[in-house]
Amino acid sequence: MKTVTVGAEKRLELGKGATNKLRRQGYVPGVIYGGEPASLPVAIEESALRRMPLGTGQVFKINVAGDKERSVLVRELQKDPVSHKITHLDLLEVSMTERLTTISAIVITGEAKGVSEGGLLQYGIREVEIECLPADIPEGITVDVSGLEIGESIRVQDLQVPPEIAVLTDPDQVVVSIVAPQMAEVEEEEQEEQAEQPSPAGEAAPEE
Repeated sequence: MKTVTVGAEKRLELGKGATNKLRRQGYVPGVIYGGEPASLPVAIEESALRRMPLGTGQVFKINVAGDKERSVLVRELQKDPVSHKITHLDLLEVSMTERLTTISAIVITGEAKGVSEGGLLQYGIREVEIECLPADIPEGITVDVSGLEIGESIRVQDLQVPPEIAVLTDPDQVVVSIVAPQMAEVEEEEQEEQAEQPSPAGEAAPEE
């Protein structure tokens, strides 16, 4: 995975008013955890982040003015619901020589053979927990469903990952499966029936 470097400045003023002012000036407020000091408030140019395929689990280098260059992992990323611009970053300082645990998204590709035969593609989990060196964190784990037929599925244990990456998620977890239309309808009807069943005598129905 290619690692990029962005510049940043220390945030000397904290609070909602100060962070809103930074955003108006084209900066994204953030905090670096896990280093020295234990938490370091920073401001990063929004234009620099916009050029990066940024997401949770992304590793990049941050050069804080008047401080040292650090390797950081995106722990949490907040976006504006309307503009989708990044509004805040929680970053974790990491060592590029020590393995860490993080989350990697699953990317489904291809058109399943079973779907072309009338089956329905059902998703299981959308991400897995992995352990590896920061430089080995993938942008995503690709799953090709082209060969899947009706009744078949792909589980975590079937994922193809490089040997330097350890997948920690339960290997029996279903990632994706192809089911017959009538089977999907039966499952949906069973779920509706269970939801409509009255509460046992003497017990109050749960509040919504």
